[in-house]
Amino acid sequence: MSDFQGELSGYDNLVLCSPIYFGQVPKKVRLFLQEHEELLLQKKVYILLNAMNMDAYDMVLKRNFSDRLRRKANIVYGGGAYYFDKLNWLEKIAVQKFSGYKATFEDLKHDALDKVQL
Repeated sequence: MSDFQGELSGYDNLVLCSPIYFGQVPKKVRLFLQEHEELLLQKKVYILLNAMNMDAYDMVLKRNFSDRLRRKANIVYGGGAYYFDKLNWLEKIAVQKFSGYKATFEDLKHDALDKVQL
């Protein structure tokens, strides 16, 4: 997000994708949303969230997105995946401990993603 060099005002539709790690969007995403919130509220915005455990979905939304942005944006939960071949040993241990998964696993929400219409 910090490398974005374009001008948001030149776009009518915006699609922002973000992972959720332990209930949080990455700091870069959170700062981007805060910095550009007024402009984002004037656009058609989709926020695609990717995570494996969204049991506390409402809490995740409240913790990471302002009330105004939650009301205006189309927030879509796209599911997630664990790709063990791309994890380092520490990440593998953490995933195994917190999720119980010990091998690559995908849980993508294709139906939800297909509803994104710009």
